[in-house]
Amino acid sequence: MERQGEITLLYSLPDELLEHIFSYLPAQSTCLLSVTSKRWNQVSNGPALWRGHCQSDFRYWDPSHQIRRHFAASVSSTDWKDLYRQRQATDRATTDLLNAIIARETGRILNYQAILSKGYDVKDTLLRHVRVGDDAPDVLARRYFSADVLSYVHRMIALSEWIKFVDGPEPSLERALTAFDLFLARDAECDFDKVSDQLDHLACQLRDDCPGLDQLPTRAKAQAVVSFLRGKGFRGVAAGSSYHALENNYIGLALSNDTHSSLPFISVAIYCAVAERVGLSVRPVCVPGHVYALVESPVGRDLDGNVVSGEEAVGQVYMDPFASEEAIPPAKFQLQWRESLMDGLVEPACTAALVIRAAGNIHASVQAEARSHYLIPPIEPSLRPMPHLHYLEAANAIYSALWVFTIFSIHQRWPDLDPGISRDAVLSYLAQHLLEHYSADAYFLQHTTVPILPDHFANGDLRRLLRAHLHSDRLPPVRQPRDDAVSVPYRIGQVFRHRRYGYMGVIIGWDATCRNDEDWIRRNRVDELPLARNQSFYRVGRTFDETMYVANENIEIVRTSPPPDTFLPWVGKYFLRYDAETGAFVSNMRDRYPDD
Repeated sequence: MERQGEITLLYSLPDELLEHIFSYLPAQSTCLLSVTSKRWNQVSNGPALWRGHCQSDFRYWDPSHQIRRHFAASVSSTDWKDLYRQRQATDRATTDLLNAIIARETGRILNYQAILSKGYDVKDTLLRHVRVGDDAPDVLARRYFSADVLSYVHRMIALSEWIKFVDGPEPSLERALTAFDLFLARDAECDFDKVSDQLDHLACQLRDDCPGLDQLPTRAKAQAVVSFLRGKGFRGVAAGSSYHALENNYIGLALSNDTHSSLPFISVAIYCAVAERVGLSVRPVCVPGHVYALVESPVGRDLDGNVVSGEEAVGQVYMDPFASEEAIPPAKFQLQWRESLMDGLVEPACTAALVIRAAGNIHASVQAEARSHYLIPPIEPSLRPMPHLHYLEAANAIYSALWVFTIFSIHQRWPDLDPGISRDAVLSYLAQHLLEHYSADAYFLQHTTVPILPDHFANGDLRRLLRAHLHSDRLPPVRQPRDDAVSVPYRIGQVFRHRRYGYMGVIIGWDATCRNDEDWIRRNRVDELPLARNQSFYRVGRTFDETMYVANENIEIVRTSPPPDTFLPWVGKYFLRYDAETGAFVSNMRDRYPDD
């Protein structure tokens, strides 16, 4: 009777209160309630209730939804439940494709592309899989591939932004620079909307801190903006940070990090974005080794708000938000940069020029860390011993720069790099980098970039290489079952220490005898080993980019639990999980090595 009374009480509540109670339930429970009675069906299908589910269950939305416009409009103007169904369908389809990527080597590039085709909605799903619990049976593979697919989605969004420089319309400066952040993938939350929101927030804070801002004349407003930003910590390279530190090249990192450390071109980009939001006319100006902001007064007014006419219709002043709060008059600027002005090296910078400068600076930062003087392909050993820079970040950074150099070679704009580096070499490095570490990007290169390359770039070798690479994705891997007649003592997933050099690694492949070419055998003096080439050899992984080929006699199996941190997260490319009982990783390469 008591339970019956509770149900009667629920039914006696007004619809508005019932809807509020239902809003605390997950969407699935709301659907179950809808079949219990006509009244509850009506309440559980209310648009406000499903708008709440859309807001709470999904954070990232593809631009095609125009979700901010819908959230700002009347609640009844959108079919929120249908929109929720669409997102749920995308979630299920993305999960199915991710499961296929984990389960089979064949068709991975096609499945990456299929996930990308579903738009930015997939980010919520992929992040959920990135954060899967440690008890998942495929925890390492699921975390690795969901993060890898998300990085792929980020890169394709960034490249789609840059390719607009070829076929227009050109993107805004803040979006073009944010594209570099998408390559780093250090912050999964970084995207165009986040950077735009952060800049909007700074502009709102500026208006709150300076209530009469809109009434200020141009000079005073320009100085108010720079004083505000520098007061918030946007003071160029932070104390204790190296000028050439990689993180100083990224607008998203500069906005998010507590130190707000940045190079001049990022400081000016942030200044210009905030200044434009409060009504200033401003654009970057590039000089050798530095960037300024050029602020112009409205037509008919000078910098101090006085009415003027004729040739003085527009007043100008230069700002250096990287180094100072002071406004720089044109005469002083021209005196300081007189020689550069005479040589034509000072000019207002279009977005393309800043993107090229960003790529060049990123390239220089990685060089500085690696202490190298050459454009470094991904296999160059000098990239590896970088004390302050994770190799994956360096590889992603160089990769983004290579893409910019390639795209702008199409656009007939080219940065001032080492004269010994040709455009063909850049494209060659890009293809090499792509095929070794970013294989899914081959589809974009083949279908979006190669068709618009100049004839001497789009050579037959590159086209054939990409076709062969994409074709191989459709083929099942060559199976390597164990043959009892051949001794291969160790198995996929076992952790070992090299008997001679002492490093640790994990076995990711094997051959019954040495299968490398004669040149490699000669250079590594394989035939001088006690068992020479007639012993099993193992492909082993050490780090993200480093694989070795090791003779059986140099393998010493070790049992360690938990596995070394250096094995994470790259081992997820080959293994499902770590088995503490056996002290080995569980193989996810059964199509290739069915008996391991």
